[in-house]
Parts: sequence; C-alpha cells; structure tokens
Amino acid sequence: MFSVEPNAFEASQKLYEAEERYEDRFGKVFPTYEYGDTLKGNGYDHSRKGMEKLAAFINKRIEDNKPVPIPKGYEERVY
Repeated sequence: MFSVEPNAFEASQKLYEAEERYEDRFGKVFPTYEYGDTLKGNGYDHSRKGMEKLAAFINKRIEDNKPVPIPKGYEERVY
C-alpha cells in the first residue's frame, strides 16, 4: 500500500495522461515503478509535486522522441 498526498487529483490526472501519451507514442507502457523515488515527497509515496515532476519528465521524453530503457523482466514483475 502507498500513500497519496491529499488534493493531488489534478497532478495524478496529468501523470496518467502523460503515461497514456507515452504508450500511444512508443507502443510500450512507461515503467512507472522504476521512478518511484521521483514520486515521493512531503511524507507521501505519491506527492503532488512528484507526480508533476514525473509527468513533465515523461512529456519531455515524448517531445524528444526518446523512450526510456525498460529493465529486463520489468513486465513480468509483480507489484
């Protein structure tokens, strides 16, 4: 179980939209769990600022047409 900062709905929507755009662009799911530390802040596992930061990172990768590396076995892991 993870904690989510209150009032972070808008940031979570932006992150979700960025992940969807990434999948549409590159045909692969963005490996969000590899960026868990980026999401942390203010005592939460998923902070508003962290979600905004990760969404911006994903959008920049899309803009630059540079998919992120996906570790071997990522898709087979159970979270």
